[in-house]
Amino acid sequence: MRVTFLFKVSLIGGNYYVTPAIGYKDSKTYCDWVNNMLTINVLKNEKAEGITDLNSKISIEKANGS
Repeated sequence: MRVTFLFKVSLIGGNYYVTPAIGYKDSKTYCDWVNNMLTINVLKNEKAEGITDLNSKISIEKANGS
């Protein structure tokens, strides 16, 4: 199985962390959770305030032979 996340990100300078998790949609039971799996360090001298809209698109495809 392949899961693809596509999004355009406009972030202010700083450190950002990716924490992926998989769980059941009808309960609070998680199958897997990895804290801070990836760190993104954005280097910018600009100052800004606010929260970004990631405008995410997620696709799930069954791998060949599965």
